[in-house]
Amino acid sequence: GLTSATGADATAANATLATNLVVKYGITSDRGLLDKRAAARLAYQSLAAQVGDWVVPVAIRKPMSAWDFAAAQAAITAAGPAWDLTGQTDAALAGVDARRGPAAKAWAAATTAAELTAAADLAQQQLDAAKAVAAAGVVAGAPLDTLQQVGLLGATVPTLDSATAAVRNGDAAKAKTDAASVVTFLDGLRGTGQTRVTVAVGVGVGLLLLLMVLLLVGRRRRSSARAAAAMSPEPPEPPAPPAPPAPPSDNAW
Repeated sequence: GLTSATGADATAANATLATNLVVKYGITSDRGLLDKRAAARLAYQSLAAQVGDWVVPVAIRKPMSAWDFAAAQAAITAAGPAWDLTGQTDAALAGVDARRGPAAKAWAAATTAAELTAAADLAQQQLDAAKAVAAAGVVAGAPLDTLQQVGLLGATVPTLDSATAAVRNGDAAKAKTDAASVVTFLDGLRGTGQTRVTVAVGVGVGLLLLLMVLLLVGRRRRSSARAAAAMSPEPPEPPAPPAPPAPPSDNAW
């Protein structure tokens, strides 16, 4: 965090004492320059305290050594945002470790104020990507409704592992694309489920209609068979068999 008020007051007192000594012993008589040096040193020490184990980069140390305090102050101002932004990124999305990532490395390697600004821009992009992935995680973690569950049959919800890795690597574009694809997949489940339900209902209705048609056709065929049987003439009775011949008479002898 920033230096405390007491610490800042002590540092300011020391800087004033050093300035007075420099003037007293004739090292320089430009008190205005010495005041700028004192202000720059205060800003430097405040930044160093703020960024913890980060090493203040050449972009700041070089102009300080050259007594170019205007350039040093500009670099210190440009250096400030990266630390805060990387902290917000780590708070927004677990598993990123932004304060040891690409933005932090760019900050440490900066040799100019412009490069420090670029490091802050990278940290901002990383934070924006982290927020997008975190938002996608909220969507992915929400319970699925009935239609979504039907739409998910035979599939699995994609993870956000690749999106998180992209944030960690400083690839904000890929992180946002991967996060958006997960959200799009989940949004599409409802439509897929609706389609499947509609198809299933349609198939069920079609099978029911087919069964009804088959029953109706069978009934009509049976009715037609009975009507045909009723209209056809009865076959004639077969003729009676001939009478057997009479036995011979006794008179015939």
